[in-house]
Amino acid sequence: MTAHYSPHYGERLSQAQEAALHNAFAGVLITGDKVVDRIEAMGRLDILEALGLHSAATPQERARRLQARAVGTNRMNWPGLRDELHSQHKVVTDLLDALRAAPGAVPVPDPAIVAKLWLMKGFARDGDIITVNGVPVPASEEQLRCFVVLRYRPLFSPLADPARIYRGDTDYDRTHTTDALQARIILVSTRSYLDSLIALQTGGFELFVAIWLRQMDRADMLIRQMEQQDLPPCYARSRIRNRAICLRLSCAVMNEYERGFDLLFALRAELGVTHKSVRQALRSSSSMTRLQTAPNATGRYAASAAGHIRVIHPTMNEAPPKAAPDLIHAQVDSAFTHAALFTGRNPRVRHDNGRNGRPIRFYRGVEPAMILPVMLIQMVESMVAYEGPFWMRGVPKNAGNGYRLPDRRSFDVMSLATIIAIPICLSSARAIAGGTGAQDDDQWTRDTVRTLLTPSSRQLDAEVEDDQDYMDRRMATGEKAQKTIDPTEGQFAERFKNAYGDARKRARSCAPATGEPGWTQGFRFDAWWKPDAELHFLRRCSRFLQYDPEQALKARAWSVPMSRVPHPSGRPMTAADCYTGLPSQHPLERAQDLFRPYFTMVQAPDRMASRHGGTVYREYLIREIAALLPTLNPTTDDPFLYEMVWREEMMGPKGSEQRRKAEYRQAIAVEAAWNC
Repeated sequence: MTAHYSPHYGERLSQAQEAALHNAFAGVLITGDKVVDRIEAMGRLDILEALGLHSAATPQERARRLQARAVGTNRMNWPGLRDELHSQHKVVTDLLDALRAAPGAVPVPDPAIVAKLWLMKGFARDGDIITVNGVPVPASEEQLRCFVVLRYRPLFSPLADPARIYRGDTDYDRTHTTDALQARIILVSTRSYLDSLIALQTGGFELFVAIWLRQMDRADMLIRQMEQQDLPPCYARSRIRNRAICLRLSCAVMNEYERGFDLLFALRAELGVTHKSVRQALRSSSSMTRLQTAPNATGRYAASAAGHIRVIHPTMNEAPPKAAPDLIHAQVDSAFTHAALFTGRNPRVRHDNGRNGRPIRFYRGVEPAMILPVMLIQMVESMVAYEGPFWMRGVPKNAGNGYRLPDRRSFDVMSLATIIAIPICLSSARAIAGGTGAQDDDQWTRDTVRTLLTPSSRQLDAEVEDDQDYMDRRMATGEKAQKTIDPTEGQFAERFKNAYGDARKRARSCAPATGEPGWTQGFRFDAWWKPDAELHFLRRCSRFLQYDPEQALKARAWSVPMSRVPHPSGRPMTAADCYTGLPSQHPLERAQDLFRPYFTMVQAPDRMASRHGGTVYREYLIREIAALLPTLNPTTDDPFLYEMVWREEMMGPKGSEQRRKAEYRQAIAVEAAWNC
């Protein structure tokens, strides 16, 4: 129940704020069109009329949407979106570019498989490349090997020749793939996934195509229809005997890898969005129009800050924005000014020693250099929920002492994160590995890849574990696992140990546990099979908080003058003492006040028949919103989320750790009392 009675209560979204938010969330209007399209397809124009959306059905609006479809802008590529592949998807365009760059290296398709694909809607052929609705689909086993390597290229050595991987040369595969690392970290590897796809290409072709196109709903239906013995075998070391579950886990893991690639690419250092460049962009402009029309990524990011919580909720800032002709621009500038990343209050951002500047764009409070380690940590946690602790499973007792330690696992996680990051964002890869950065990029890449992927540098090489003669000798003599590590790997191990600890802290705060509201924004890969996971949460969000006079009286009773609250030193409390970065109005209440006219359109009694216009519109709308929750957008790309990770270290006066925490907690208590 809302009890707020300050001047902020009842404020509505202004036309300028609405325009700024439309520019901040690029493509949100087209996403809304999809909701209207569904209602039009039902022939329920009466619903649009009742909701005040009848203009969406006018000839002019329909012509605009047809034009948008013609140029392809109706399929916005939101980074981090868990969706099926289409012709404009980044995964598809990158794969096509790689195939067309070396047409002679594309294997010949199998006529029998081509005949099956020809029966599918959207079939097309360009030389040896077969596409379905613009998406390349492997049409032979050799093409499948080639396409998998190109599609998941970051999972292989940057020094590798893609044409030689998975072509029968086991020695080459051992030194140029990360399959051993993947299997140790998360059981599933690219090689095991490839084996499953090969089996489905011959024994379950429809399911193979659905998995390749990331059509998860259709794939789920086909998996349920198939017999267990017709599905591919489970991956190695799995305790799960249900092949359907293992196949779902394998698909979800590989899809989540692609999502991680996509997010890091959108945040890469080459775009030039840094702490310094954003500050310069704000100082060199005085209006949102200048930022929105900027030709560079920095201007577009600064314009998207209109959707950050400190802008929508200015009561979080220590001081109100200065008076300016463009109030939204002033609020954006004030929001960045009060962000801990800009004020420099104990920042702990991991970056490449200033080579590309300190980053300012994060995902859920995680800087680009830590995206992949956090992704791997959360993926491992998700796998443990299905497989249990699998670290030592299948490893001989005498051989496993080295891998039993957490340091070995942390080294593997950070090694894989470094290898993946190199072709996507070299700056992030160098930040993960640490070091002085004196080497040039090419030499650093060669040395790092050889150190992390050379079998001789591993304590537990997969090939050694499979050497039965070697294992028999060790078991007979009682010889323990070798502990020797070359000096270069030892340096990496020490750096990775510290970085892994930071990554674990970020992983805990990046997103809640599975099943909690907002959990799909993290890297829990089982979200690929649960598209309705957030719907209950969003339905609750669309309900009003109603004004309660009794709660208002309680709030007034607590709203005592600040000077009457004693400071530990005995002097009167000041605003600076009580500043915590927390809002002085409930965030949900603030959002519902601003967007009240829009929420009115989705309000309907919960038990009313589903054919009611408001209920239909709300259901379609929240399904679109649920899909956008885990994407890179102004809500997830907000610097304030980083402060939540290190809040206790960033807030409070200088002094001992115990004193700082005590005063910080007292400030929170005062803030809570004022907003009770």
